[in-house]
Amino acid sequence: MRHNQKSKGFTGNTNDWKVVYTEKYETKEIAHKRELHIKSWKSRIKIQELIQSID
Repeated sequence: MRHNQKSKGFTGNTNDWKVVYTEKYETKEIAHKRELHIKSWKSRIKIQELIQSID
């Protein structure tokens, strides 16, 4: 996975990525809109609540 390759930048020295949450969508466009929506929250607490909602 590219996420686990060493690179420059903020996470360049980190090698512990793991998938903790996924959602499935019919099209890539819809999935991308949802990704941008979640990223727009900029709230760690809200994102953690989303992840915990699947338990």
